[in-house]
Amino acid sequence: MRRDLALLIATAAVVMVILGGTLLLPAAERTMRHADAKAAQPELPSPVALLSGYSAAFSALLSGDYSNASELVSLINSSYVPENVRYIFSRFNSLLGSAVGNLNQTELMAGAAWKALGVGDLEEARDAIRNASVSLWRANSTASQAKEASSALASQLRIQQLGEELGSLDYKIEQLSANLSAARSELERIESGGAVRTSVTISLDRYEAWVGSQVTAYGSLTTEEGSPISGTVHLSIPGFAEYTTTAGWEDGSYSLTFQVPYAYTDSIRVYAYFTPEDGSLAGSMSQEAVLSLFWIRPEVAFDLNATRAMPGQVLQVSGVTGLGVPRANVRVSAFGSSCLVASSGGEFTTTIRVPEGVQDGYHTIRAEVVPSGIIGPGSYHSAVEVYRLPTTVVLDLPFVSFSGGRASISGRVSAAGSGPGLGALVSISVGGETYSVSTGEGGLFACDVPLGIAVPTGWLEVTARAAPSEATYQPSSVRSGFYAVNPSIFAALIGGSALLYLSFSQGRRGSGKGSGGRGGGDGGAGGVLAADGAGGSPKTMSPVVAAYHRASAAVGAFIGQSMRKSETLREFFRRSEGKVGEASEPFSELTAMAEEELYAGRRHEPARAESLLERIVSALSRAIPFRKGEKLSGETDE
Repeated sequence: MRRDLALLIATAAVVMVILGGTLLLPAAERTMRHADAKAAQPELPSPVALLSGYSAAFSALLSGDYSNASELVSLINSSYVPENVRYIFSRFNSLLGSAVGNLNQTELMAGAAWKALGVGDLEEARDAIRNASVSLWRANSTASQAKEASSALASQLRIQQLGEELGSLDYKIEQLSANLSAARSELERIESGGAVRTSVTISLDRYEAWVGSQVTAYGSLTTEEGSPISGTVHLSIPGFAEYTTTAGWEDGSYSLTFQVPYAYTDSIRVYAYFTPEDGSLAGSMSQEAVLSLFWIRPEVAFDLNATRAMPGQVLQVSGVTGLGVPRANVRVSAFGSSCLVASSGGEFTTTIRVPEGVQDGYHTIRAEVVPSGIIGPGSYHSAVEVYRLPTTVVLDLPFVSFSGGRASISGRVSAAGSGPGLGALVSISVGGETYSVSTGEGGLFACDVPLGIAVPTGWLEVTARAAPSEATYQPSSVRSGFYAVNPSIFAALIGGSALLYLSFSQGRRGSGKGSGGRGGGDGGAGGVLAADGAGGSPKTMSPVVAAYHRASAAVGAFIGQSMRKSETLREFFRRSEGKVGEASEPFSELTAMAEEELYAGRRHEPARAESLLERIVSALSRAIPFRKGEKLSGETDE
């Protein structure tokens, strides 16, 4: 009878140990072969996704969108590939990116060459063709290296069509090579006298003018020998405008009146150029004429009524423009927004409200005159410091709380020092879970936090963060904690004592009788405890992996054999699948969640993992074998 009672106590202890499994878990590094993600079997990226990315990059290249092509290659290079392929992958993408850059440079230089040829600047055209040829040679060289590297990469990543996509590089190189050859031939034709060289001149009726005024440009279009030519002359003001006029047959002269742009700079450049419509004439470009500009420069200044302000406070801006005109618009900008203020008699004033959500620190306030007509831009800026009043959070925690129960957490939020209590939203973080509570009268708050049955014995950290409802107060936080005690530690002690008593009692009473039959059953219960006997708490794991860790220890204890060092999570599940009854389904889902966190970098809800853990433990608890009517080996009826 006493042995039945001892067996009942031992079995109850086993149930408690499973429920509080974190106390008796094997250390993570001794049970999970792939707890370190670096030890996981490398997984290849999707060949379809990679090939699609490369196809998009080559399409952009063929259309001349070199910027997009380079961005796509950089994006592809940031994709995940196993470490044993990373060097080949990065080298191929580096070569491909270099080839794209060189092709871009080649096309730019070829365009510059044709532009120079169009205006008869043969020296500029010659330099551009030379630079384009060098860039094209580099592009051809890097493209060849990329094609060599693509063979190994295509084999490793299973994208055999990559070689076909690289044909786009050859096509683009041939296209640019033909363009350069044509430019080189045109240069040689003009230099050999195949086209009549021309000359165009330019003069201005004045070389100083107010912005917005009228200026006349004039000149002539002739051959290099001085014979007049009739044709279209272009007048260019780089960055601002371009005009056209026609030179006459009689003397090749032209004249054009244009409006001086509102450039608000010290000067602008003006030049004329001629581009022939047929191949019998060569283009030409004049020397530049420099036109100095006049405009009114405002001298803006302002004062603030305060250099420090809290959110919600109103600042007054009072300033001057330094202009003698009756009215001018001033744009005042601060805290990410702006407003227009009309100045009167050269003075302006406005107000700015400091936004509630603005960060503490120095912020710039700027005032600038909006250019209009002969009044150009002018600006001035100053800074204001935004600050908030400090706050304090005080926590009142229990010294000890039991797993499976609730911990009462309370405290107070107040202004720093002995200030009044504040209204605030307090976020309390305990054991990976966060709870929110609002303060009441006097800034007081209280919250009962549930502690799961699987919370291990040890120090439990508590963090409270207060976000005051008034924007003039700073957020604040405090960190403390309390001791959590898991009741299963007592169950383990009681169960161990009961098993020791059984062993001692069975040794005394059954030494001369056939004790082997029943002894195997007692050994099974002892095996559960032995499997859980190694201490260790996975403090550095994510909540999902920690939940799996506790579940695998409980399953190992139940089947009498813990996870081996050589086993993966999936292998251990398959070995235990037919032995844990109703626990098999939740254990399968928890195994998949842990695998995805460890090997794929995904994150799952900790609450779901805890729910699965509770189902596993509950199912194992119901399945523990205990048959009330059996007698121990060697026991007789009394």
